[in-house]
Amino acid sequence: MAFEAPSAATESVKVADLNGKLLILEPVEFKTGITTVHGEADAIEVNIVNLDDNTVHNNVLFFNVALKNALKSKVGHKVLARSEERR
Repeated sequence: MAFEAPSAATESVKVADLNGKLLILEPVEFKTGITTVHGEADAIEVNIVNLDDNTVHNNVLFFNVALKNALKSKVGHKVLARSEERR
């Protein structure tokens, strides 16, 4: 019988599920050299509060270049944002 390693300490939330939601984003850390199935990548770790449904997601990693660039300089601060709804 084979066992799997435990999941990382990050939570998973689909960015698509946040579409059109009012959010508080708290960038925690810009991380480099994260090993993924596609090779090494950089990501921004964020805590997310969804004000529309009062859910909290901690230690979420965003790999998207636009999100990383927008939030990298905001580490240690809170950002109020409404995600863009795509039509």
